[in-house]
Amino acid sequence: MEAMDLTVIILCLSAIQALLAWWIQARITNSCKHEYDKRLESFKRDQLRKDKAAVVAEFLAEWTHLQRDDTKRLNQLLWELTLYLPSELVRDVKSMIIKSPGGKTSSEVLLAVRQHLLDGIDPLNENDIVHFKHPANPSMVSHPPIGGT
Repeated sequence: MEAMDLTVIILCLSAIQALLAWWIQARITNSCKHEYDKRLESFKRDQLRKDKAAVVAEFLAEWTHLQRDDTKRLNQLLWELTLYLPSELVRDVKSMIIKSPGGKTSSEVLLAVRQHLLDGIDPLNENDIVHFKHPANPSMVSHPPIGGT
């Protein structure tokens, strides 16, 4: 009977060892998968932010250098922004375009969108934004001079 008991004990220990090995392997696999999924989601979120930022930059570039007889691309970009920007930013873009009193400049709108896309964390200010002024478009908002001169 002792041999039988020893065999049962060995079989039980083997089963426990197999279960532990399977459990450890599953934990490691799931842990790695979870970490990979988090990194992939973060990458996708960053890529989406970059894509949205590119649309904002293209819209501002088109708007500031627009030949007034070609508005198709400008409208496409504006409507795309309208689909995903918060309502406050859409209103800021509108007031910038129609140059309403108290409306934001293109640099201020760019910074507001940047802040939105970066979840409010942005150390830049309006004086950090520069751009070239197109000579054929004198109505373009230009960068305020540094130091007020």
